[in-house]
Amino acid sequence: MRALPHALLVGALAAMPATAADWSLNGSVGQSFEANTNPGVEVDNDGATYGSITRLNLTLGAQTRRTSWALSSGAAISQFGGPGATSDLNSPNPNASGAVRYRGQRLDLGATANFSRQSTSFIDFNTAAIIRAIEEEGDDFDGVVLLPEDDLLIERESIRTLYSMGADARYRLTPLTDLRVSGTGAITRFTEEVANLTPNSSFAFGINLDHGISSLSRIGLNTTIRRFTADNAEDTRGLSVSFGGSYRTRLTPSTAVDLGLGAGFTRINEIGLGGLRETDTDVSFTGGLSGSYTPNADTGFRFSMSQAVRPSSDGDLVNVTSLGGILNYNLTRLSAFSVAASHSISNEIGSTGDDELDHSFIIGPTLSYRFAPDWTASLGYTFRFVTDDGDTAVGNRVFLGVTRSLAFFP
Repeated sequence: MRALPHALLVGALAAMPATAADWSLNGSVGQSFEANTNPGVEVDNDGATYGSITRLNLTLGAQTRRTSWALSSGAAISQFGGPGATSDLNSPNPNASGAVRYRGQRLDLGATANFSRQSTSFIDFNTAAIIRAIEEEGDDFDGVVLLPEDDLLIERESIRTLYSMGADARYRLTPLTDLRVSGTGAITRFTEEVANLTPNSSFAFGINLDHGISSLSRIGLNTTIRRFTADNAEDTRGLSVSFGGSYRTRLTPSTAVDLGLGAGFTRINEIGLGGLRETDTDVSFTGGLSGSYTPNADTGFRFSMSQAVRPSSDGDLVNVTSLGGILNYNLTRLSAFSVAASHSISNEIGSTGDDELDHSFIIGPTLSYRFAPDWTASLGYTFRFVTDDGDTAVGNRVFLGVTRSLAFFP
């Protein structure tokens, strides 16, 4: 009789839905060789570079009926030479990320976290050479140090570390209406801080109400609050608030469109002349238009354009208008061709005049060929055109790469 409860328990467990996770472990190893006429797309370009980049990636994932999560880590190890090669081009750049999601009957929850380290070089005054020149002058020093530019300036390296995280919750109020609340944060730090390498942080909180008006279309209302700080000389503090609406629809079985319109208010507070804090305000249009067109299984086109306020790497908030698109076409069952292009225009909050607009244009075709079940080769070219404070820089990049996909299990 003692065996009966045990048998009933085993039978009940066997009848329950399987809750064990489906595990997977995947990865990739890639090696690319490239030449670049202006790797940093800088006005004062030192020359071309040539070299290779080894990319490693490993992703562990698990999935149950309601939950899924993934942990990923990787690195991009580069080695470059040539007259334009700098120390930051010859260093490993590790990264790691994680994501978890829960899908309930009416409530969905999700969270992400990312970490990356990247080496970057900058030009700074050679303090040791300046002090040595002053000491050599002795009593004859008149307050002016005259040194050749090669001795006065020195290349230094700084490590950029980026931490970012995000969380969101979506609740189904009705079968056609969803309420989504989200929050994101990003923190950037540098081992060496100079004018254009400024530690900064940004945090955002958003609310979106989404409603289905038909089986093919949805409308929404959203508001977002962003807080930005930069530890620069001006001690910049920024706050932006935006309100808008959205409309998504599928015009045809092969065409989808997403439209967003709204307005944003931005306030910048920083230390100005005389140590007094000054405030700049800006009211701008926000929103965007994106869409996709897939006429057949071998052809796909996506485009997007947007207007938004974003933080820059040197501790400023900027208005950014961007336009981009990508075309993918499968030439054969094993080969594909794609071309991507983008153009962005940016200017600092509070600036006036066309001379303070910065432009960035990128276009590049890529040809790929899968010559074995887990092996893919790619050949591509990228053209970049950049304007900064009225100056122009152009860069050309050619690359050839091979990638091996890895599936350890299942």
